[in-house]
Amino acid sequence: MKIYLAGSIPKGAEEAKEFENWRVAYTDILQMASPQIETIDPDEHTMHEGDQFLVFGCDCADIACADLVVVNAEMRMGVGTSQEMCVAKYYEKPVIVVLPRDTYHRRSHVRFRKWSEPVADWIHPFLFGFSDVIVASREHLPEALKAIKTRPTKTMAIVEAAAQFAKTGGSTAPRDAAPVLIG
Repeated sequence: MKIYLAGSIPKGAEEAKEFENWRVAYTDILQMASPQIETIDPDEHTMHEGDQFLVFGCDCADIACADLVVVNAEMRMGVGTSQEMCVAKYYEKPVIVVLPRDTYHRRSHVRFRKWSEPVADWIHPFLFGFSDVIVASREHLPEALKAIKTRPTKTMAIVEAAAQFAKTGGSTAPRDAAPVLIG
């Protein structure tokens, strides 16, 4: 099984000095769950980063050949990571997101307006929409690999389903719109 690891890549020498290569830890956890797992690290390409279309194309090609995508949302995600989730849905790949509670994209008891009720476990709507499974920590990745097999994979059709849900006033959510939450 090939797993594409989507998430932060250091930009420049200064960022690289302090960068914790989370992909190594994710790979170790995934391979302990199944030694046959091969991870795809987009940072291992040796292309000229100034050729943006080539970089975009390499990431798209890597996602296309992967069996699923694991996203690191432990820290604030950038544009590239969120777009990799969209590309995964374009290619009909399952997406597992590591999203701890009380981080940038997942907050407990958050109130958006002073007159609104607090949301007990708020997850960024786009992460919620494009994820098949969300785990609260990287240690839950083996459970996520099992859970991914228990449901149909979301595709780009989730975009139209969400739009229709909004147009009908929230009355007809697709059965598998919500991701599986673990931890």
